[in-house]
Amino acid sequence: MRRALPLALLLACTPSREPTTSAGTDAGPPSLSHVPVPVPVPVPHPPSTPAPTATPPPEETPPSVKLATIGMHVGGGPYDEPTKEPMKRSVEPRFPDLARCWKHVIKLAPTDVGVDLVIEATGGRARVSNPRTSVTSEGFVPCVVAFFETVDFQKPKNGKTVVSYSVRFTP
Repeated sequence: MRRALPLALLLACTPSREPTTSAGTDAGPPSLSHVPVPVPVPVPHPPSTPAPTATPPPEETPPSVKLATIGMHVGGGPYDEPTKEPMKRSVEPRFPDLARCWKHVIKLAPTDVGVDLVIEATGGRARVSNPRTSVTSEGFVPCVVAFFETVDFQKPKNGKTVVSYSVRFTP
């Protein structure tokens, strides 16, 4: 039993013969050279444009404000500088981040803000509570609290420590 060949294979393997017109003569299959064969036509694509690259938002410039640690009370003491130093070394290098909270202040006068921090014996992120300031501008206190929640505190000298930390913003 013979298998039927696909038309494309049949066309490729069959020699082209012209049919004869004389009666009774077997001329074989007619040539298919006159049958149009579809040719793929390339579809034009729109000109390629480079994909836009995501540019990071410009770094927000800290406002013109000076910050200073103005007070620190370490629960249980001692109240000496060596005890306070790990907290200062954790917060003060990040003052430019804290200065960004100044954008929420409407009254441009020196402003004090304080928070209470609970720093575990191993250091790390503190629990922040009891924010206090005279600034009533919306957004300022939440910004300050959010800042202190992101600070990785160094290991306190005397184990788990409660700290009252105060900062002055001066325009």
